[in-house]
Amino acid sequence: MASTVPEPIRPDEARVVQLGRALFERVRADASGLYRADRWTGALFDWALAHEDAKLRLFRFVDVLPALATDREVVRHLREYFRDRPLPLAGALEAALTVARVPWAGERIVAVLLRETVRRLARR
Repeated sequence: MASTVPEPIRPDEARVVQLGRALFERVRADASGLYRADRWTGALFDWALAHEDAKLRLFRFVDVLPALATDREVVRHLREYFRDRPLPLAGALEAALTVARVPWAGERIVAVLLRETVRRLARR
């Protein structure tokens, strides 16, 4: 008795490529607005300029950042300057401080991210 194995489905390659490109374009369009660093940096900067206390803390933090020798010092200052204070991105701050607690890499990740964000902000 012969087995009845169905033949594999052979998709139309042109249609697969068309669908793939359409999906890629959608993802790229959504990601550019959500992940663009300038969007978040700009929002934080605009908010800080509208709030005197926040502006003072932000500029003091930026001012002292180059003098901080270790990643641990950067994270410590981040906590001291901004934790438990009203911020538009308080969730991001808490996430950063959570990442900073990851052994051996957390503080490094947060410090590098902060330094790069401040560099971008300085270029604006």
